[in-house]
Amino acid sequence: MYEVADLELEGSEVADWVTEVVQVESPVHVQEVSRRITRAASIKRTGSRIRAAIESGCDKAARQGRVRRSGEFLWRPDMQEAPLRDRSRLPDASKKLEFIAPEEIAAAIERVVADSFGIDKSEIPAAVLRLLLGFRRTTERAQELVTEVLDGMVAEGRLTEEGDQVSLKG
Repeated sequence: MYEVADLELEGSEVADWVTEVVQVESPVHVQEVSRRITRAASIKRTGSRIRAAIESGCDKAARQGRVRRSGEFLWRPDMQEAPLRDRSRLPDASKKLEFIAPEEIAAAIERVVADSFGIDKSEIPAAVLRLLLGFRRTTERAQELVTEVLDGMVAEGRLTEEGDQVSLKG
């Protein structure tokens, strides 16, 4: 189950808050970090000044080695592999495939392929979305994102594709 950070903002700076969220939710999208901080501060609207302050906090935490940044995702510096987490109970605003690190999508793909002992490529996106988000339906954009990660895994040799069937390597 996906655990959401519960922040208390007293006596700290933005980089500390960023680090606290990342410690609980790694890997986590920068936008989700922003959502946690603004919610804790009871801020209803995230304007450009607040976004810039949070982005600056993310950069500072990364420079200090408290978080590791990979694109739009922040990781604990010691974390090497993405955990596979069920987000089905998160609010709808947080249930976007774009907020899930590609490494976690890859872990979900591996689980789906392993559990099925090989699977038709067209069935993988829907199965991954059920596993990560509890979704019953798959949008075109979500299918594209999962397929992009899947194709990368095949190209890296992590998965084997024969015809329409995908299976684990070896």
